[in-house]
Amino acid sequence: MRLTRFALAVMAAALFSAPVLAEQLNTVPAITNPVVKKECGACHMAYQPKFLGASTWDKILGDLGHHFGEDASLPADTVATIKAYYDANAGDSLPGLLRITQQSWWLRRHGGVGHTRFAAAKSKANCLACHKNADKGDYPLD
Repeated sequence: MRLTRFALAVMAAALFSAPVLAEQLNTVPAITNPVVKKECGACHMAYQPKFLGASTWDKILGDLGHHFGEDASLPADTVATIKAYYDANAGDSLPGLLRITQQSWWLRRHGGVGHTRFAAAKSKANCLACHKNADKGDYPLD
């Protein structure tokens, strides 16, 4: 009986703390896979896997021919390498929301950022415009 209560407490803590941790952390692990850095970083900053859940990354990587309005098709073996890395290092995300900028933790963290600042960045997805070491996983709160 004691073990069951302990297991339930641990599970509850994990479920309820995950979104809070994502919102409070100023750093996430930097990307260490050279294929991910090269292929994803060729067009935009390679986003750290912790920002979305594995099922969301799978959806994104499963339709690279229509990657947010662009054809980002890659050879199947390259996609498999990227997918394996993102699956192994994924975080949590709301199902059905493919954009990091749609996630509730992102919206809370950036709620006070004015339109002018986003306009200067040219895109909400341009993390490096405001977080100079975002590619290294460093996202300090301003």
